[in-house]
Amino acid sequence: MAEQYIIGVDIGTTSCKSTVVSLHGTPLGSGIAYYPVLSPFPTWAEQDPEAIFTAVLQAVRSSIVSSEVRPDRILGIGLSGALHSVLAVDAQGNPLTRAMIWADTRSAASSIQIKVKHDGHRIYERTGCPVHPMYPLSKIDWLRSNLPEIYQKAHKFISIKEYVIGKLLGRYIVDRSVASATGLFDIHKLDWDEETLEIVAITRDRLSEHVPATTVLEGIEPGYAEAMGVRPDCLLIAGAGDGLLSNVGAGSVEPGQVTCMIGTSGAVRVISSQPRVDEKERTWCYLLTDEAWVVGGAINNAGLVYQWFRDRFYPGEEDTYQVLDE
Repeated sequence: MAEQYIIGVDIGTTSCKSTVVSLHGTPLGSGIAYYPVLSPFPTWAEQDPEAIFTAVLQAVRSSIVSSEVRPDRILGIGLSGALHSVLAVDAQGNPLTRAMIWADTRSAASSIQIKVKHDGHRIYERTGCPVHPMYPLSKIDWLRSNLPEIYQKAHKFISIKEYVIGKLLGRYIVDRSVASATGLFDIHKLDWDEETLEIVAITRDRLSEHVPATTVLEGIEPGYAEAMGVRPDCLLIAGAGDGLLSNVGAGSVEPGQVTCMIGTSGAVRVISSQPRVDEKERTWCYLLTDEAWVVGGAINNAGLVYQWFRDRFYPGEEDTYQVLDE
């Protein structure tokens, strides 16, 4: 039987990376496509969801070309995505807003109001997410207060990863890992948290169907399959959040194992066999799978600072690392 392959796709903060690997884990080819973070006002950090979707198509195609693997040998595509983004889409799937990403803190006032009016600690205990402007809970509340027409018109509130899946499949699916990092998901019941949904006055039909990280999805739109260079019967694996999957990549999959990751942001994470929250709200707790939770803490400014420094002071340099060495 001819060897078969899978593709890993990471929809990150500043780029989409795609790698073709054998079933034994050997990488054969990679592709990358970049997109900007837009900051039209202080505290805002947005991205164009359509630019990111285009980057996904380009990165996957580039990785297949560089691997020289035939499309009929590719079994499926596994998805990783940055956490905490949210955008509004209409009933036809058109974006009504740009995606507010994890670094967007415009909803700080909304966070404070939610904490005071709705017992922020109880929300944290149910969802594993401290009430903070990073989370979609506060961002959706900001949309309701500041862009009420868009809030009312919104058919769904989704993450960038859900937008990509929605385009590829024609329906909205969210893995429970990404869902658990919204502030809207009960990490104990593994379902949308009705009490929290009431805070932002939305019902579950305005969110995506949530599925386990290992869920296999079918039905890639033929035109997008062709654009990526795969067959329409290529499978799509729901996957999980990017930071949580870095634990898997580091081999940290057993309870008590700890990893430290520094990328665009930075985080320390530990695997747990049950949901755990902190009395002082110093940590968050998200799902990796339905049987494994990840407890951790993060900083927003890690590699992102280097990118800012490069763009401001060395915009024409091709080899940033060489400049740093000098």
